[in-house]
Amino acid sequence: MTSNPQARAQMFINAVRAVDLGDGVNPRIIIRSDDQVVLSAEEFDGAVLRDMQINPAIEAVALKHRFDLEFETSAAVICYPY
Repeated sequence: MTSNPQARAQMFINAVRAVDLGDGVNPRIIIRSDDQVVLSAEEFDGAVLRDMQINPAIEAVALKHRFDLEFETSAAVICYPY
């Protein structure tokens, strides 16, 4: 695991994009100007299931890449490296 924050974020983003959520679904990934990574929690984006539960496949990727996931709003999941 690299200590470069941008490289870590890019590895995490690539891993999230590689998750097979079925039917061509890929979560929308937003990279803010401060390099903060955010996943869309909108319906049909795949990162979040009903009742505001993060998709277990996305949680597994976050754990592997050492990112905490937290709802910022009902429509956005912020990803914090640790």
